[in-house]
Amino acid sequence: MARVRRHAVVELRAGGLSYAEVGKRLGLTRGRIAQLKTGSVEREFFGGSAVTIATPLRATAEGRPRLAQEDVEAAMVLARCLNAADLAPTLQHISPKGAIDLSPDALVAICGPKSSPVVKLLIARDPLFRFDADDAGRWSITDRSSGWVYASPMDADPETDRDFAYMARLPRPGGGSPIIVIAGIHAIGSLGAASYLADATNLRDLHRTVGSRPFTMVVESQFSRTPLATLSARAAVEPRRHDP
Repeated sequence: MARVRRHAVVELRAGGLSYAEVGKRLGLTRGRIAQLKTGSVEREFFGGSAVTIATPLRATAEGRPRLAQEDVEAAMVLARCLNAADLAPTLQHISPKGAIDLSPDALVAICGPKSSPVVKLLIARDPLFRFDADDAGRWSITDRSSGWVYASPMDADPETDRDFAYMARLPRPGGGSPIIVIAGIHAIGSLGAASYLADATNLRDLHRTVGSRPFTMVVESQFSRTPLATLSARAAVEPRRHDP
C-alpha cells in the first residue's frame, strides 16, 4: 500500500497538484504525505518492513507462563507506530527460560537480562553501559566510562512513579542484522522507552544521530498506575554510537 500511495503521489504531483491538493485527493494527512515523500525513517531504523517484536513469557508460582501487562502495552505501542508507517509488525514470545528466535531480520526484544540469558549476553557485550544487579538483587544501568549509576526511583524510599530503561541496537550473535533491545529496570520502564521511540519526533532525531549503527541510550519515564500509562518519556542519556 505504501508503494501504491507513493506512486499516486508522484503521478498527481506530475499532474501539477500541490502536496495539499494531493493529500485531499488521496485522503491523507500532511504528515503522511511527508512520510511518503521522504521515505520511511521507521523502516530504516528498525531494519526492514517486516518487524518482529519479542516479549518475555514469565513463569508463575503455578508454573503457567504469563505476559506482563506492561510488556504487552509496550509491544502494542510499537506495533501501532509500525502500522502507521505501513510496516508489518509481528509479535513473538520469548520462552520462560529466555530462549529467543533470532531468525527474523528486523527484531526488537522488549526484555531485560533477568528474563533472558540471550539478552544478558547481548548487553554484556555493550562497550558503553552495563545492566546488572547488586548483592541485594536491585537492578541498575551503569555508564562504563563515568561510573554513573541509574537506579530506579521505584526502588527508592519513598518510591516514585518513574523508571529508567536501557535501549540499544546491538550486534546479533553470529553476525547478521543488529537487534534492538528495550529493557526497563522494571517492566513499566520498557513501556516508557517504547512510548519514547513511538514518538515521531524522537524517532526522527534518534535516526538522524545514529543511523543504522549500534548505539545505546537511557530513557527516563514517568507513569500512572491506574490507568497504566506513560505520562512522559525523555532521554536521560542521549544516544551514543558504539563506533568511534
